[in-house]
Amino acid sequence: ESCAVMAADDATAAVLIADDRYLDDSNKALRCRCPIGYRVEYSSLFSCEIDGSCNAMHCIECASEGFDTSYSDNSACVSCPGSGIADDGDCLCGQDEKLIEQDQGGVYLSSKMCVACNSGFVQSGNEGSYIAGVWYPVDRYTCQQCPDTHMQYQDGICLCEDGYTALPFAATSDYKYGAVSCVNTIQLDETLELVQSEHEASSLIFRSVQTKSSKEPGKTQVEVTSAVMEYYYLNASTRCLYHDGTATADAACQTLANLCVLTQYDGESAVC
Repeated sequence: ESCAVMAADDATAAVLIADDRYLDDSNKALRCRCPIGYRVEYSSLFSCEIDGSCNAMHCIECASEGFDTSYSDNSACVSCPGSGIADDGDCLCGQDEKLIEQDQGGVYLSSKMCVACNSGFVQSGNEGSYIAGVWYPVDRYTCQQCPDTHMQYQDGICLCEDGYTALPFAATSDYKYGAVSCVNTIQLDETLELVQSEHEASSLIFRSVQTKSSKEPGKTQVEVTSAVMEYYYLNASTRCLYHDGTATADAACQTLANLCVLTQYDGESAVC
C-alpha cells in the first residue's frame, strides 16, 4: 500500500516514506513516517476509510519553522550543532563522533550534539563504509566496535595495537572480504617459521589435474593462491598452536581440519 494514503495533504503525500524501523517477517514496513527534517502533526479529525486511507498525517518541514532538522522520531524540530546537514536531512558530525539527541535519562535535548567515540569504536560516517573488512552501515547515533578487541580506531581505520599483527596480510584499508583480526606477533612469527613462508600459507596445490594436453590424470599439478587459505590459515594455525583453552581456539583447530579437507587430505600440503 502506498504511504500517500496516509497523507493529509499533497505536500505530505510527496514526502512520506516507509518506516524501516517497523518491519514484518518479510522485511516490509508496517507503517509510514515523515522523513528526517520534518516534524509530524496528526489531524484532530482522525478518520479512516475502508480503502485504508486515513488523511491523518501532516509532515511539516522544519526549515520552514527556522530549525535545522527533526528528532529521529519526528516529534519536534531541533537545531544541529553547526557541523552541517546531511543529504538525508539529519545533522552531520565529525569522522570520529556520534550524534546524540537524548540525555542519559532519555529526555530530548534542546539541540542535537556531537560526541566523540571511545577508543576502539567506529563511527561509520555519512555514507557507510568498509572498515577492517567489515561493512558498517550509516548509523550516526551509534559508535560500533572494531571487529577485533585488540584494535584501536584512528582516522577512519581500525589498527591492531602494539604487539599484534593484522591478518590476512593482504588486508588494506579498503579490504572488504571478511573481518580483519589481530594475532599476537611473537606467536605469528613462530608459526611462520613452521610454515616456512607466507606464500606457502596462502597457496593451494591441485594434484592429478587432467588437461587437454594431458589426457591422463596425474600428469599435471596446478598451484594457485587461495583467498580462503590466505584468510584462514595463518590465523587458525597460530591460534590452534597456542591453544588457550577457549572456544575460539577450539574453532581455530577445527578450521585447520576443514582446510585440510579442502586440499583433499593432501599429506604434502602445509595445512595438513
